[in-house]
Amino acid sequence: MLPFVSLERNSFKGYLKVVATFLEFCYDRQYACSRPDWKVIAAFLLHLFRLRRCTRSNSGIVSKIRWYYATVRNSGWLSEGASRLLDLSRKSLRKLEFSAIKKSRPLALWMLEAMVDFNLISSARDRALLAAWACAHALMCRPGELLSPKRLVRSVQFIRRPPVFVFHHSFIRPKANKERNAPYSSISQQANPFAFACLLLHFQEFHPDPTSSSSSYPLFPAFRRGRPVLRQASTPATAVLWLQQKLRLLGVPRPSLYTGHSGRRGGFNHYRRSVPLDQIAIQGHWAPQALTAVKEYRHLTLLDRSAHF
Repeated sequence: MLPFVSLERNSFKGYLKVVATFLEFCYDRQYACSRPDWKVIAAFLLHLFRLRRCTRSNSGIVSKIRWYYATVRNSGWLSEGASRLLDLSRKSLRKLEFSAIKKSRPLALWMLEAMVDFNLISSARDRALLAAWACAHALMCRPGELLSPKRLVRSVQFIRRPPVFVFHHSFIRPKANKERNAPYSSISQQANPFAFACLLLHFQEFHPDPTSSSSSYPLFPAFRRGRPVLRQASTPATAVLWLQQKLRLLGVPRPSLYTGHSGRRGGFNHYRRSVPLDQIAIQGHWAPQALTAVKEYRHLTLLDRSAHF
C-alpha cells in the first residue's frame, strides 16, 4: 500500500476529480487504461499542457493517477524504465513551458497602515475589509479562508490576559500531514498591534456580543448599499478588488498584481526576519517542514539587501 492511500475528505474530492478527467480522456480516445502505461499518462499531461495547465502541477497529477491504479485497480505501477521515460516526457513539457509564473506581489504592512494615515478608510465596509486584510497578513492566509461562510464568529476566541485573538481552524479538518500542528493561529496585541486593533474595532462594530445568536454569523459580513448583511459573508473577489482600488489611491505601482496571495506572501516576508520558520509554519497553517513558503513566498526587499550592501 502506498503512503497516501488513506486520504482526508477534502483531499479525496481532488483525487477523484483528476482521476475522472484522466478516465474521460482515455475513453474519448479509446486508450486502454486497465493497467498503467507511461505513453497514455504522458499523452494526458500533454493534453493538459495544451489547455494551458501549468506543468508544476504534473507531479501531483501523476501521484493521483498512481493512487487510482493502486487502490481501485489493485495493479502495480510503472516499471523502472517506464517511469524514467515518463519523467523525461515531463521534463520536456517543463522546457516547453511558455507561460511565466505569475506571483502575487507581497502586501506590506505599511500599505495597510497608510490607508488609515491618509484617511482612505471612511465607511463601515472599508473598516471591515481593512480588518480582513490585516488578519490575512498577520495569519499569513488567503482571504478565501477568512471571507468564507464557514468562518463564523464563534471560531474566533478573545483572551484578555494577555490580549490575544485565537483563530480556530477546526471548521475545516486539516490534512493528515498538518494534524501535528496546533489547529489555531493567534493575533496578539503585543506582536501584531495593528491587526489586533483592526480586529478589535471590527468586533465592537459588527459583533459586540459574540456569545449571542450572532456567533453563528460569518466573521466578515457582506455589504449591500453600504449596509452590512450579517448573515452573509463577503467574497474574496470583492476584497481583492477593494485592495487594488486602495493601493491605486496610495500610488502603489501596478496594483493589479496584488491578489489573494498577497497577504500570505506579505506576512511571510514580514515575519521571516525575526520568527523561526517552524513557528511561521504553524501560524500560516503549513505542513511541518514545508519548503513551499521558502521557495515560493520569499521576496528579497530593499531592507534585506541594504543590510548587506
